Amino acid sequence: SGVFVSCIATIIMKDDLPKYMSFLNAAALLFYMTMDNVDGKQARRTGSSSPLGELFDHGCDAVVVGLGIITQLITMGTLNDWLFAPVTVALGFASFFVPTWEKYHTGTLYLGTINGPTEGVLSLCAMYILNGLYGDDLWDYAVYRSFTARHGCLLFFSLAFLLFSVPSSFRNVWRHVKDTPCEIPNKSEQQAREIVIEGLVSLLGYFSTTILVFNHTVQYEDDEAIILAAALGTVVFARGMCSIIYGHLVEDKEISVSRYSIWFALLFTLYIQSKDSLLWFKFVFGTLFVLFSFELAIWWMNVIVSFTKYLNIECFRIKHVALGKEDSHPTYADIVKTVELKKD
Repeated sequence: SGVFVSCIATIIMKDDLPKYMSFLNAAALLFYMTMDNVDGKQARRTGSSSPLGELFDHGCDAVVVGLGIITQLITMGTLNDWLFAPVTVALGFASFFVPTWEKYHTGTLYLGTINGPTEGVLSLCAMYILNGLYGDDLWDYAVYRSFTARHGCLLFFSLAFLLFSVPSSFRNVWRHVKDTPCEIPNKSEQQAREIVIEGLVSLLGYFSTTILVFNHTVQYEDDEAIILAAALGTVVFARGMCSIIYGHLVEDKEISVSRYSIWFALLFTLYIQSKDSLLWFKFVFGTLFVLFSFELAIWWMNVIVSFTKYLNIECFRIKHVALGKEDSHPTYADIVKTVELKKD
């Protein structure tokens, strides 16, 4: 909620953003990271850990990625930067997709030596603090000829993602699938190859399409258009990530990860049709934002109802258990059984 409030406040005051908002954004992001790291431990200590909590946790993380991107672009004064804005949005979405895709196939969330949830968030907090101290003119400082501090930040995050996050996740998936016992000779290696190729196609789909959409959007030089495009991208991205996380929890291996890239391709196609008119662009993207938000809300309500009903748990509160009675904790197998019951 702190990241959401800071994002809304930043959007409202974007035309004359005071420096103290940079410090508030850093504090909100740091508080979010801390709570995100301890909520799982607290749930296990209180005996309230459940697959629903895991889904809700990572679903909120997916939304926070989009909110953080919008806040960062406004705070640094780079909302209409033709290079920084598109690449930042693409890196933000891709850096969350890769570990989510990895966990879907391996069942474990591995975080490399340099990763987004820790080093990425801390680096962003440091950027907010520097922005509060020296203003957004800091990012226009020429480090070497036309290479500015803004370009340096972009290069740092790009290299960290490409050199550490991507190779580590793809290597873990390859090893996990390849080492999984299979009755058919060489079948595991073939499956590993197919999964890695699908992951690469999905990653390229998210990255390239997002860059194309936002690169064209910044040409309007309209802040509302950029924010609207980022908001719509956040909702669509969150829906795709929640589906992948849900598939991991119910052990549904039939989910095709790459198909969620189609939504981004669809957004770009609609954009091409409406790029000649800023009013038409806002109408199309605004309508899609409402529709996708409504669909995401309906999906979440259905998931919450089915999980709480079949797992005999409650949402947003710890269920009271009578003294002397054992509490059975829901497992992934229970979720699988839930899905089978719904199909029947």
